[in-house]
Amino acid sequence: DETGAPVAQAELFRPLRESFEVVDGAVLAVPRWGHTAVRLPGGFVLIIGGFTRTVDEEAPVRVSTLELYDPGQGEFTMAGELDARAGLTEMTVSRLPDGNVLLAGGIDVAGEPVAQATVAFLDALSGMVIVSGTDTLSVPRAGHGAALLCDGTILVVGGSDDPSAPSAERYNPPSANRR
Repeated sequence: DETGAPVAQAELFRPLRESFEVVDGAVLAVPRWGHTAVRLPGGFVLIIGGFTRTVDEEAPVRVSTLELYDPGQGEFTMAGELDARAGLTEMTVSRLPDGNVLLAGGIDVAGEPVAQATVAFLDALSGMVIVSGTDTLSVPRAGHGAALLCDGTILVVGGSDDPSAPSAERYNPPSANRR
C-alpha cells in the first residue's frame, strides 16, 4: 500500500476490460509481497512464499505458509507450509505435465540460497497442498530461471555465484520416466 505495508486483498485481471478488479471476500491470511502464484488443476491458484512484516519486526520476514485460492468460492484458505530450509523467495515454480508443481532453489528463511527442490500437489480430498522432497539441485541457486521442455524435463539456468558450478542443469521428474 502507500505506506509500504503488504496487502491481503486479491485482484483479478479482466483482459477484455484491460483492468484489474478487486475480488470481494478474497483476502490472504498472511499479507505478502514478492510471492509466487501458480495455477493448479481445477482452476485453483497456489500462493507460495514472499515477504510480510510483523508488528514486532521492522525488517521483512519470509513467509513459509502456502495459501490456496478457490475460484468457485472466491476465497483463500491455508493449504500447508514449506520447510524452513526450502526456498521461500527467488525460487522457480514450474508446472509439471502431471499437474504437480516443482519448486526449485531460492532463498531460505535464514537468507541463504538453497539447492533443495520439492514437488507440490493439491490433495483433492483434504484440500491441502502436499509438499515432498525430490532430487536436489547440483548447487544452491536463487534468482535463476526454469523452463519446461517438450520432453517433460525442467531446464534450470543461472542463479549461482560459484564460477565452478554448472551454469545449467536439467531436472527429470519421476513421473516423466526419462533418462
